[in-house]
Amino acid sequence: MNFRIAGLSSHFDTIKKNLLGFKFLQYKGINFIFYDSFGNTKFNGGRFLQHTINQEHIDFCLKHNFGISATFSNYYIDLTEIEGLKSLEILNEIHASVVISNLDLLNYIKQNKQRYPNIKTTQSVISKIDLDTDLKCYYQDDPRIYDNIDNIDKTEILLDNRCYGCPEFYNHFDIISKNISNKEFFKSKYNGCYLKERLNIFNENYKTSIPRFIKQGFKNFKIPGREYNKLNYENNLKELLNVLR
Repeated sequence: MNFRIAGLSSHFDTIKKNLLGFKFLQYKGINFIFYDSFGNTKFNGGRFLQHTINQEHIDFCLKHNFGISATFSNYYIDLTEIEGLKSLEILNEIHASVVISNLDLLNYIKQNKQRYPNIKTTQSVISKIDLDTDLKCYYQDDPRIYDNIDNIDKTEILLDNRCYGCPEFYNHFDIISKNISNKEFFKSKYNGCYLKERLNIFNENYKTSIPRFIKQGFKNFKIPGREYNKLNYENNLKELLNVLR
């Protein structure tokens, strides 16, 4: 089983504090991939975050055989951006995965496979179109999960899906993408809404959702939370580790 977990940069101290828990589960055959924003590039999307994955985080993951994933899920990407292309080079060197919602970026990586042979691609939950990526991520209540049941190894399930069903979901992320692209954070009625949605709406907990999906044959899971405060992140992670044990 594979668990892609948020917060490599924004909650690195908490991840380090729980290293023994991760290593114990790793020895039991569970793989962990940690994700966050990567590099000083507008390719990043999904959330406004002040910190991105740095060399210390990379060294930690390589030392302990954890995977790394970059959230390059911005809708609006300029493929001539030097910082973004430089980040792709680094991600290829460390055999990372890239979360994508932009078709041009996906095509660029595919068309330059000799240059980026080690990058794996994942379709973001915020993608507005279907992408031919190595892995496709869906919210746990999204019926498209079961449309891919014949190709279950290519399906990733985002648990704790507190944005699912929000009528302004794509509008929120569209505005975030535009703000990142313009290097602005202007006030709007959408700012902060996603935080409220994710923290206050009740969802099926890990004790029931993880065993249910494993029984159905799913092997790839994504855990959110890089935008959580420290207490919420720690509690979320503690619940996950307890269930997996």
